[in-house]
Amino acid sequence: MAHCPSCSAVRTEARVPDEALRCGCGETLAADEFHRHDDPAGYNTAFEPAAVDEFETFVTQRRSIAIETRGLDARTSVEPNLGIDVAGNADVLRLNGGFVDPAGAETPFSVKASRSRRVATAKKGQWYLHDEGIFEDSDVRFTPDPDVEPEPTRLMSVKRTDAVIVYPRTVPSALDLARGDDGKWSTGVRAAAVSATQLLIQRAALELDVGPEEFETLEPGTRDTLPALQIADFLGNGAGFSRKLADDDGRLLVRMVRSMALDPTSDRLVSKWVEGDHPSTCDHACYRCLERYGNRAYHGLLDWRLGLSYLRLLVDDGWMAGLDGRWNASPYTRDWTVGAEAVAKGIIALSPEHRKPGRPLGELRLPCVIGDDHRYVIVHPFWRDIPIPDDDYDGRTIAIDTFDGSRRLSRAIARGEISD
Repeated sequence: MAHCPSCSAVRTEARVPDEALRCGCGETLAADEFHRHDDPAGYNTAFEPAAVDEFETFVTQRRSIAIETRGLDARTSVEPNLGIDVAGNADVLRLNGGFVDPAGAETPFSVKASRSRRVATAKKGQWYLHDEGIFEDSDVRFTPDPDVEPEPTRLMSVKRTDAVIVYPRTVPSALDLARGDDGKWSTGVRAAAVSATQLLIQRAALELDVGPEEFETLEPGTRDTLPALQIADFLGNGAGFSRKLADDDGRLLVRMVRSMALDPTSDRLVSKWVEGDHPSTCDHACYRCLERYGNRAYHGLLDWRLGLSYLRLLVDDGWMAGLDGRWNASPYTRDWTVGAEAVAKGIIALSPEHRKPGRPLGELRLPCVIGDDHRYVIVHPFWRDIPIPDDDYDGRTIAIDTFDGSRRLSRAIARGEISD
């Protein structure tokens, strides 16, 4: 299996190819980018009591959900800027690549082949289990197979179902939603795409009168370097929900997106989020809006304002996310400056002896903080360029976007100072 660095899709083969292959998007996948993954026939336990402190030692594993499509059906859309692809018989792959160290390096599991394993049962009985793969670092007692060497193993499971992929055909040149030189999106852009996916799932569940659990949440894919939203049916072999969204030139899908992005105060789902006390009490996401138990793995990324801003791009190719100064154009950008000023105050609070408030910059009056030899300016995660006029400041200018600034401020500052 190999991950395409361009479109985020996966490519599976029965064995490691002898030469480079080409992804469906045109990207070349070198043979050494393919790694073996095993789909176990089943799992069992050690059949022994677990230690009381079993969960006291925490380890990080590389878990992800990906999709492999076998031909995409590009559908026409009643919205010119909203692209729709339907993937029939798509494979949803749950992957576990092994352990991850603090530096981010991945180490596959080491598995030994077992010839037999004896398991004690009640009344002094016993079972013999044969032909198992057992993790090398486990405490399980077994008879190893001397003819089979331990080998690095990555785990996977496969489910075939239907999926729909939604993406913007174009975005304004002043916005930057493309992947960087390292092949990754900024965290704010990824958060926007993940949040928009959750918005679509919850809105579709409401429209179709089903539970959100009927949809499989997938990581954003890529179309022409832009993030694409991917949704699949949770039920194996498909339940028809994803296809329903794309039927009739995507009229249902477009209507839902337009309602949430262009008329949020009247939308069945998000109207409660943009009115009352919710905007002032929910900085990113909460259980009154995007968060639910089923998407807890993404709670650190969810942001209802960014999700709606992404959906706006699908139905408004002139949307500038506040770069044109029209903050009041939508309820989900109206209070952006409040959040930006909170980030600026946080920067000062980290080192009040060396930082002080600066005068707002440019026509947008962006919050600014002056340091010893550089200044910080707070920007939106979607913006490509910093709209700062030429002035007499001779130090470095470091941009901190509001997502990173409100979630992991110290890291954002450190990264900016190193890269700038």
